[in-house]
Amino acid sequence: MKKKRILIASIIFILIICIVAAVFIVKNRNRSTSNTMYTYSNLNPEYNYSEDNVFYFDDSGILHLIDTASGKDMVYCDKPNCTHEGYSRTNQNPSCPAAFYGSSKAGAVIYNDHLYFIGDMSGKTKESIDICVARKKELIKTLIVCGVNSVKYNWEKEIQIHSNESCVMVDGKTMDVRVQQLNDWYRGSAYFGVINIESLRNEKIQDALYLGIKDGYIGAIIVDEIHKAKNGGSQQGKALRFLKAPVKIGLSGTPMNKAEDLWNILTWLGVERRSFYSFKNAYCTMGGFGGYKVIGYKNLNDLNAELNTVMLRRKKEEVLDLPPKLYSTEYVELTTAQKKQYRDIKNGIVADMENILASVNPLNCTLRLRQLTSGNPNLTDDSPKLDRIKEMLEEEIIPNGHKAIIFSQWSTIAKDLGIELSEYDPIVITGEVPPEQRQRLVDNFQTNPHCKVAIGTIGAMGTGLTLNKASYVFFMDKAWNSGDNAQAEDRAHRIGTVGAVNVISMVAKGTIDEAVEDYLLENKDLIDRVVDGKGSKQDIKTILNKLLSI
Repeated sequence: MKKKRILIASIIFILIICIVAAVFIVKNRNRSTSNTMYTYSNLNPEYNYSEDNVFYFDDSGILHLIDTASGKDMVYCDKPNCTHEGYSRTNQNPSCPAAFYGSSKAGAVIYNDHLYFIGDMSGKTKESIDICVARKKELIKTLIVCGVNSVKYNWEKEIQIHSNESCVMVDGKTMDVRVQQLNDWYRGSAYFGVINIESLRNEKIQDALYLGIKDGYIGAIIVDEIHKAKNGGSQQGKALRFLKAPVKIGLSGTPMNKAEDLWNILTWLGVERRSFYSFKNAYCTMGGFGGYKVIGYKNLNDLNAELNTVMLRRKKEEVLDLPPKLYSTEYVELTTAQKKQYRDIKNGIVADMENILASVNPLNCTLRLRQLTSGNPNLTDDSPKLDRIKEMLEEEIIPNGHKAIIFSQWSTIAKDLGIELSEYDPIVITGEVPPEQRQRLVDNFQTNPHCKVAIGTIGAMGTGLTLNKASYVFFMDKAWNSGDNAQAEDRAHRIGTVGAVNVISMVAKGTIDEAVEDYLLENKDLIDRVVDGKGSKQDIKTILNKLLSI
């Protein structure tokens, strides 16, 4: 009897070991297949999966989902020969169970033996990150080339938010340092490398990238704001063409209305092999003196057919269920002179900390720092925040028929913005503008198609006014009171608002702006106590330490 019990126990133990081993093998086998796809959103509210879900096909072609946190394995679709195509403009009633919706319309599709999930409102940045993370084992590393220098900080943040991967910022002070950063990245564990497109003009950088691609380190290249390299004859355009990789992704939210502007991009993607002149003659009607001027376009159906092989386009009017507000942060970098000026002001504050702590309004000591980052003309001749806003107005907002609101806390900055953006016939509302005149200015913004920008202080323009013709709201700086900021952004988010309102915070990298954005506004009770004069000495110390820690 004892031997029988031992035998039974042994059999049960062996069976348990076999089951555990089988589960481990299946999970790891399926993770290693090219069909594995990691996504970063819950697909079905009915199932409480983690953000690290794995999709795979078994030998019969059945689509499975594994939640890596719980180990739960679910058959997601067992239809034979199903492509698992989700919601799209051409497939608005998908029958596949893998066609999911979530918080926004989204879907799945098999392409070249890979399963892809696409969300209409997840954003091109996130979708690119998801695709490259999904193919990490195959791609080894992904290089991100930023067409706008300041955007590299946005990518750093997005990678942190939407993946478990790390990134290397290739932004050394000299090109030799950047080459070393690239070489260290190749040999290190970070998956993403981020570099600005201007660096590609340098031969040392080109050589380093060529070797990285040749030696198999770089499997994917993402070029953000790719329209910056549309001119094939420019340095940036030429630099784009030498970048070769198995996977290439170009991103842009800027319309390109000229057929000739597409040649360099299509050539880089590998679908266009004609010379620029042959391409232009195929799609452009030439005229003018000597026949060198483009006077019209032809064969556009053929061009659209070529584009459709490589392009996924989302028009605003085609996207349903837009969220009422879309929040984002634009990071900029102070000039070298501004950084020195910033350090000098900051060191002065630290040296005088005892007197500051004893003052009636201790937060006032930070005003010059905050005004400097926002480009107060009395402190600096440069404004990287304004430069970035100008760029977005010129390339994205105005061409798409939108209007914008720009807020600052200070009238000096608001009035300077009005001068710098005079080409958009702006209205400017500060505390100096009489209340009766403010409404006339608002009416002009609401009805005048030439008036594209409304500029004002949070105190004067942040309440009581309707500016719902604006689709974009910029904050050059934020008020201490988060409620004041919410009121200000709601000038655009009113009854009658059409489409989403994009609320954009302008943040100078490595400055007090980051502390305000990332910490203080999340601790508004602490801020309110200090602003209202009710905060303890320890409260004041806590805030100032945070403000000055960056």
